[in-house]
Amino acid sequence: MSPPLSGLLRGIVEHPGAVLAFWIVTAILLVPKAWLAGERFGVAARIADSESGAVATDLASRFHSPYVNRVLLVLKGLPSPDTPEGREALQLIVGTIRAAPGVAGVLSYLDAPDRVFVGTFGGSFVIVGLDPQHPRPDALIPGLREVTRGLTARLRRSNAEAELLWTGEIPLNFDLRRVSAEDARAAEIKILPVTLLLLLLAFGSLVAALLPVTVGVVAILLTLGAAALLARHWQLSILVQSLASMLGLGLGIDYALLMVSRFRELSAAGRSPAQAAEESLRRAGHTLMLAALPVSIGFAALLTVPVNELFSVGIAGILVTTFSLLLSLTFLPACLAWLGPRLDLGRFLFSRTGRLERSKRASQRWRGWSNRVTSRPKTALALAGGALLLLAGQALRLNPALPRGNWLPPEPESVRALDHLDRNGRSNVVHALRLVVDLPSSASVWSREGWTAIGRVSEALEKDPRIERVNSLPVVARGNFAVLNFIPAHVRDSLATADGRGNLIEALPKATLSPNDQMQLVRDLRATNAAELTGLSGSAMRIGGLPAFNADYEGAIVGRFVPVLSLVVTETLVALFVGKRN
Repeated sequence: MSPPLSGLLRGIVEHPGAVLAFWIVTAILLVPKAWLAGERFGVAARIADSESGAVATDLASRFHSPYVNRVLLVLKGLPSPDTPEGREALQLIVGTIRAAPGVAGVLSYLDAPDRVFVGTFGGSFVIVGLDPQHPRPDALIPGLREVTRGLTARLRRSNAEAELLWTGEIPLNFDLRRVSAEDARAAEIKILPVTLLLLLLAFGSLVAALLPVTVGVVAILLTLGAAALLARHWQLSILVQSLASMLGLGLGIDYALLMVSRFRELSAAGRSPAQAAEESLRRAGHTLMLAALPVSIGFAALLTVPVNELFSVGIAGILVTTFSLLLSLTFLPACLAWLGPRLDLGRFLFSRTGRLERSKRASQRWRGWSNRVTSRPKTALALAGGALLLLAGQALRLNPALPRGNWLPPEPESVRALDHLDRNGRSNVVHALRLVVDLPSSASVWSREGWTAIGRVSEALEKDPRIERVNSLPVVARGNFAVLNFIPAHVRDSLATADGRGNLIEALPKATLSPNDQMQLVRDLRATNAAELTGLSGSAMRIGGLPAFNADYEGAIVGRFVPVLSLVVTETLVALFVGKRN
């Protein structure tokens, strides 16, 4: 070992106070940020340079649409909006929602008495556009739910079963990510006492058992604090919380176990606390670094995937692995050197002599096992290799497509609202496609040539058996170019840009179409030649909406799978070769 490195190891155990002070200051700086992490992390998935994202940008910048970030408010237990009572309730709801912070627009049966707003088995819904300039539209959901809780209380004075539920892509993402984070936190709380009990049984000492748990918990808190700081510059997902909790405890305990075990063995052999801590660090440190390096490489590879959720997982994995390793290589040896014999405080079950005898017997058993394995390497390789290949073979069953059937948890508000829409045959409103058709510079929808081109696209969509209904300027005008000027200005502006070259066409897929079939519809439309579809050379078409986003998400995952896997394997082999070169 080089003299500088030997000096560093010696300095860690000879000056434990300085090392502990460093980590205390680090904790003071980062741990308070960890409590704010939930407010900094987003729940919406984003895909860099995706077609669906480009459509959303167009809607905000070119069409100035208030419905870029569109959510649905589902109305249950209220009279039909066709009735005076239902209309009065709807007016109260729309007026209140329109005044809520972050709401850019509201569209309901009051604006367009379209039967699409009226469910088959009662109820209705309201389309609400969230502020397109808000950096995190999902952050508006709790405030909107607070508003509807007050509205529900008022409506129940005359309609006892009244219920207002938010759904759509943003509320669904919000609820699912929150449920995932809460489940991970609940699992962590349940497993922590069990882990501590197992460590107590393994070490027979309260202090020795608490050290690995402390390293794991501190690694989690520091990871969340550091991630909260990074979230100021990058859009990180709430998945950071789940991964840090699940991985941090395991890695922190795993790395610390090896160090504590080494220290106790060396202390039992007569080494002083400082000598035992330094020798433990010298022996176990290299092993820990080799163990942490492949893990970090695997997570670093995720940074190349253009999906913010996987990027966030990569950031969380790198941070938690790094903090777990650094704590095990600095904080833990310093604690061991400082504690010395006090590591056995709270000892039970075994006396010191009994524990040593027990440790020797355990070592003898493992030594015997290793002798049996190495004496029959071919048999051991066949048995272990066969089991590993059987497990690895399951990777062939990996399927990036969305699950079929109703796989959503039933409790969240957004899921209950979606189920209600589904029973009424209106869930397809959530899955609407948004097609932006750009005409060549020589044409616009305000001319007959451009009008005819957009009409051809609308007709082609209407003929597709997978599409229920289409909305565009020619559809609104029922194909009559002469009535174009009589269409309300706000409708014209929402469906065409000022120069008439950019045109928005919305298509509702059939309610019976599965999410995977919706994605296939998107792929088929994207494969269509826009010039042939419009009849105008130089035309272009892009598709957005939730099905398009799902298709982009799946494409990003599948497209990066082989490169990421190759990168992980190659870099891990190189890292292990360098680490094992001696």
